[in-house]
Amino acid sequence: MKLRKFAFSLSLVATWAIINCQSAKALSIKEVSTEQAQTGIDLQVSAGYGLTISFQKTGERISQAWLADPSKIVFSTNAKDCAKNSNTPCNDAADVIFLRQIKEINFPNLTSSSDGSTQLVILTNGKEGQKQYLFRILPVKGNPEYSSVILTPLNSESFNQSKPFLLSPISQ
Repeated sequence: MKLRKFAFSLSLVATWAIINCQSAKALSIKEVSTEQAQTGIDLQVSAGYGLTISFQKTGERISQAWLADPSKIVFSTNAKDCAKNSNTPCNDAADVIFLRQIKEINFPNLTSSSDGSTQLVILTNGKEGQKQYLFRILPVKGNPEYSSVILTPLNSESFNQSKPFLLSPISQ
């Protein structure tokens, strides 16, 4: 009888651990080198979740961002609103962009890709000048494999080349 109770308790603990591991998976972070992101990488945005792309470790600031097809994915940034008629200069540019899926909107005359993906182009300014980053954004369903992408200079000590990447280059 004690063995049955122990087995039942063990199965409850195992179930709880599996559920919590799945929840923790939604908060996964992927580090990607700036060099990879400049040549183009795939990123997945899960329905009901979001995806942040952070330039905080690079020290770069987002100057512009374009989303080719805004019918399924939208974005916002952490830039503070700066009044155009204010006498105070605005030096608080964005260094994080947040993507999320929306219910599809039908924009007349807007084309879409056959696989539902779209392109995100981000221009940044930093100590090395202006850079361009290319991302192929793939809307997906289910729990995300990662919910944050941190761009890291390749020469940074915190960047670990041995980490497995879930991202792949865009094929031409």
